Amino acid sequence: PATATTPGQSAVFGNQGHFLNSFRPQRFDAAVGSLSLPPFTIEGDLITLLIGGGRDLERVRVSLLVDGRVVRSATGCGTEVLGRRVWPTQDLRGKTAQIEIIDASAAGWGHIEVDQITEWMRVRSADARQVNEPNRNRPR
Repeated sequence: PATATTPGQSAVFGNQGHFLNSFRPQRFDAAVGSLSLPPFTIEGDLITLLIGGGRDLERVRVSLLVDGRVVRSATGCGTEVLGRRVWPTQDLRGKTAQIEIIDASAAGWGHIEVDQITEWMRVRSADARQVNEPNRNRPR
């Protein structure tokens, strides 16, 4: 994990504290590697994440794997600004998944930054309907 921009790298924007940054000191874009997060069961409706860095879906990406197969992928946009990506996961609920981060490029923009991987679940209760409905008893 990184806490700040790597010396020699343009300023990174959008991270919230620690984040993954494959642009490494002395190696810069030539650094390559991968990181696989522990398997988890998908319970929610969406997975969101922040991504920056290179735009090379084949060699620099974040992927969601289910049964060892890539079912969702995202990449940076050739900028150090981390942008939000959204993966719908309703069709994958109950399945075991894993997130894999790949940097297999030593070319220019051959790095990736990742932050805030979060699973979201829609509230599905009668109480949620009440919360979302306007309160007709409230003074206006």
